[in-house]
Amino acid sequence: MSKKKFKTTPRKWIGNKPEILQNNSTEYVQMMTLAYDNRIYNQVLHNGHISLELIIKAAFCKYKGKQPYGHDIFRLVGYTINSEPIFKSIHNDPNTNIRNSFSIIYAAWDMQYRYREHRVQELEAKQYLNAFEEAYKWIKTKYLN
Repeated sequence: MSKKKFKTTPRKWIGNKPEILQNNSTEYVQMMTLAYDNRIYNQVLHNGHISLELIIKAAFCKYKGKQPYGHDIFRLVGYTINSEPIFKSIHNDPNTNIRNSFSIIYAAWDMQYRYREHRVQELEAKQYLNAFEEAYKWIKTKYLN
Protein backbone atom coordinates (compact mmCIF):
# COMPACT_ATOMS: atom_id res chain seq x y z
CA MET A 1 0.00 0.00 0.00
CA SER A 2 1.51 3.29 -1.02
CA LYS A 3 1.48 6.35 1.13
CA LYS A 4 -0.31 9.27 -0.44
CA LYS A 5 0.27 12.80 0.61
CA PHE A 6 -2.76 14.83 1.44
CA LYS A 7 -3.15 17.94 -0.62
CA THR A 8 -4.84 20.92 0.85
CA THR A 9 -6.89 23.37 -1.06
CA PRO A 10 -5.43 26.85 -0.72
CA ARG A 11 -7.73 28.93 1.43
CA LYS A 12 -8.26 32.59 0.94
CA TRP A 13 -6.46 34.25 3.83
CA ILE A 14 -8.84 36.69 5.45
CA GLY A 15 -5.92 38.67 6.71
CA ASN A 16 -5.70 40.20 10.10
CA LYS A 17 -9.21 41.45 10.67
CA PRO A 18 -10.16 41.72 14.33
CA GLU A 19 -13.87 42.05 13.55
CA ILE A 20 -13.92 38.66 11.81
CA LEU A 21 -12.06 37.02 14.68
CA GLN A 22 -14.42 38.66 17.18
CA ASN A 23 -17.54 37.58 15.27
CA ASN A 24 -16.27 34.01 15.05
CA SER A 25 -15.46 34.09 18.75
CA THR A 26 -19.00 35.19 19.56
CA GLU A 27 -20.39 32.28 17.56
CA TYR A 28 -18.24 29.85 19.55
CA VAL A 29 -19.64 31.33 22.78
CA GLN A 30 -23.12 30.64 21.42
CA MET A 31 -22.13 27.08 20.51
CA MET A 32 -20.65 26.57 23.97
CA THR A 33 -23.96 27.59 25.54
CA LEU A 34 -25.94 25.38 23.17
CA ALA A 35 -23.67 22.46 24.00
CA TYR A 36 -24.25 22.97 27.70
CA ASP A 37 -28.00 23.34 27.27
CA ASN A 38 -28.03 20.10 25.27
CA ARG A 39 -25.84 18.22 27.78
CA ILE A 40 -22.88 17.87 25.40
CA TYR A 41 -20.44 18.83 28.11
CA ASN A 42 -17.15 18.08 26.35
CA GLN A 43 -18.09 20.62 23.72
CA VAL A 44 -18.38 23.31 26.38
CA LEU A 45 -14.62 23.06 26.80
CA HIS A 46 -13.85 22.77 23.12
CA ASN A 47 -16.01 25.70 22.01
CA GLY A 48 -15.08 27.80 25.04
CA HIS A 49 -11.40 27.33 24.29
CA ILE A 50 -11.75 28.34 20.66
CA SER A 51 -13.93 31.30 21.61
CA LEU A 52 -11.34 32.63 24.04
CA GLU A 53 -8.48 31.93 21.66
CA LEU A 54 -10.17 33.95 18.92
CA ILE A 55 -11.14 36.89 21.13
CA ILE A 56 -7.55 37.16 22.40
CA LYS A 57 -6.30 37.06 18.81
CA ALA A 58 -8.85 39.74 17.83
CA ALA A 59 -7.59 41.99 20.61
CA PHE A 60 -3.97 41.43 19.67
CA CYS A 61 -4.77 42.01 16.01
CA LYS A 62 -6.54 45.29 16.81
CA TYR A 63 -3.47 46.69 18.55
CA LYS A 64 -0.66 45.02 16.61
CA GLY A 65 -2.17 44.61 13.13
CA LYS A 66 -1.54 40.88 13.14
CA GLN A 67 -2.62 37.86 15.11
CA PRO A 68 -0.32 35.58 17.06
CA TYR A 69 0.00 31.94 16.06
CA GLY A 70 -0.99 29.15 18.38
CA HIS A 71 -3.85 27.68 20.34
CA ASP A 72 -2.54 27.58 23.91
CA ILE A 73 -4.49 30.11 26.02
CA PHE A 74 -1.73 30.38 28.61
CA ARG A 75 0.78 31.18 25.86
CA LEU A 76 -1.55 33.66 24.15
CA VAL A 77 -2.05 35.70 27.33
CA GLY A 78 1.71 36.06 27.49
CA TYR A 79 1.60 38.44 24.53
CA THR A 80 1.79 42.16 25.21
CA ILE A 81 -0.92 44.71 24.49
CA ASN A 82 -0.48 48.33 25.59
CA SER A 83 3.00 47.63 26.98
CA GLU A 84 1.75 44.94 29.36
CA PRO A 85 1.32 41.20 28.92
CA ILE A 86 -2.34 40.21 28.95
CA PHE A 87 -1.49 37.78 31.76
CA LYS A 88 -0.24 40.63 33.93
CA SER A 89 -3.37 42.69 33.20
CA ILE A 90 -5.52 39.76 34.28
CA HIS A 91 -3.64 39.30 37.53
CA ASN A 92 -3.46 43.02 38.29
CA ASP A 93 -7.20 43.42 37.84
CA PRO A 94 -8.90 43.99 41.21
CA ASN A 95 -11.73 41.69 40.09
CA THR A 96 -10.71 38.39 41.66
CA ASN A 97 -13.35 36.56 39.61
CA ILE A 98 -11.39 37.17 36.42
CA ARG A 99 -8.21 35.75 37.95
CA ASN A 100 -10.15 32.69 39.13
CA SER A 101 -11.78 32.27 35.72
CA PHE A 102 -8.45 32.29 33.92
CA SER A 103 -6.98 29.88 36.47
CA ILE A 104 -9.81 27.46 35.72
CA ILE A 105 -9.33 27.92 31.97
CA TYR A 106 -5.57 27.33 32.02
CA ALA A 107 -6.21 23.84 33.37
CA ALA A 108 -9.48 23.16 31.55
CA TRP A 109 -8.58 22.17 28.04
CA ASP A 110 -5.70 21.01 25.96
CA MET A 111 -6.24 21.00 22.20
CA GLN A 112 -4.93 17.43 22.24
CA TYR A 113 -8.20 16.40 23.92
CA ARG A 114 -9.63 16.40 20.42
CA TYR A 115 -7.80 13.11 19.98
CA ARG A 116 -8.55 11.50 23.35
CA GLU A 117 -11.59 10.59 25.30
CA HIS A 118 -12.15 13.11 28.04
CA ARG A 119 -15.55 13.06 29.76
CA VAL A 120 -16.81 16.21 31.47
CA GLN A 121 -19.65 16.06 33.98
CA GLU A 122 -22.49 18.60 34.29
CA LEU A 123 -21.21 20.54 37.34
CA GLU A 124 -17.71 20.72 35.92
CA ALA A 125 -19.11 21.90 32.57
CA LYS A 126 -21.09 24.66 34.31
CA GLN A 127 -17.93 25.85 36.06
CA TYR A 128 -16.07 25.93 32.73
CA LEU A 129 -18.97 27.65 30.98
CA ASN A 130 -18.98 30.43 33.57
CA ALA A 131 -15.19 30.80 33.45
CA PHE A 132 -15.05 31.02 29.64
CA GLU A 133 -17.94 33.50 29.52
CA GLU A 134 -16.30 35.71 32.18
CA ALA A 135 -12.93 35.63 30.39
CA TYR A 136 -14.51 36.32 27.00
CA LYS A 137 -16.37 39.36 28.36
CA TRP A 138 -13.26 40.64 30.14
CA ILE A 139 -11.07 40.48 27.03
CA LYS A 140 -13.80 42.02 24.88
CA THR A 141 -14.45 44.87 27.33
CA LYS A 142 -10.80 45.60 28.09
CA TYR A 143 -9.41 45.48 24.57
CA LEU A 144 -12.17 45.61 21.96
CA ASN A 145 -14.86 48.03 23.20
